[in-house]
Amino acid sequence: MNKIKLAFILYFLFVGCKSTKSIESDFNKQGYTNVTVLDNRKVDGCQFLLSDDNNKRYEPANLPDSVKVNGLKIGVKFNFVKGGVSICMGGPLIKVSEIVYLKK
Repeated sequence: MNKIKLAFILYFLFVGCKSTKSIESDFNKQGYTNVTVLDNRKVDGCQFLLSDDNNKRYEPANLPDSVKVNGLKIGVKFNFVKGGVSICMGGPLIKVSEIVYLKK
């Protein structure tokens, strides 16, 4: 009976321990872009920006308050706002359509 319990526990340990990189890869396959939230409020006219893994910055037009945390890593799906301009000019203006939280 103890061997069955041990096998059961070991199975769930190996199955349940999925690396963060593979989780991020799964989100990328679903169309999410991994970004880090940057607090840019010290610059006139700016709020929060999103920076991807290649340090390309985006200016979200509709970022919810729940993710306005400097350094927070999230996955986002977004569309570019055509003809959109802002005072900040921190990057292309985007409209976020979906957000997932990434574990780190």
